[in-house]
Amino acid sequence: MSIFDDTPLEIGTQYYDKEIIGWNADERKYLVACPRFRTKELWLSKEKVDAEYGNSLMAGVECRESKPGSSYNTRYFRSRVDSPE
Repeated sequence: MSIFDDTPLEIGTQYYDKEIIGWNADERKYLVACPRFRTKELWLSKEKVDAEYGNSLMAGVECRESKPGSSYNTRYFRSRVDSPE
């Protein structure tokens, strides 16, 4: 899957403490199992789930900017130094 696709995430995909257990193509919503809520299963919009899933992939990664002597800024990514692992 590409980040440029409009393909839904696969059933069984896990992010944070949630798991995708269903997909409704007509309403563009995922059925998500959420163990920390009283209602264990929630229908969430595709946009919300995609954003949370993307954020979960970036956990433990930080972005820093280095400013060299020229006017061009360079961005690079690396693992967080202070990550609690």
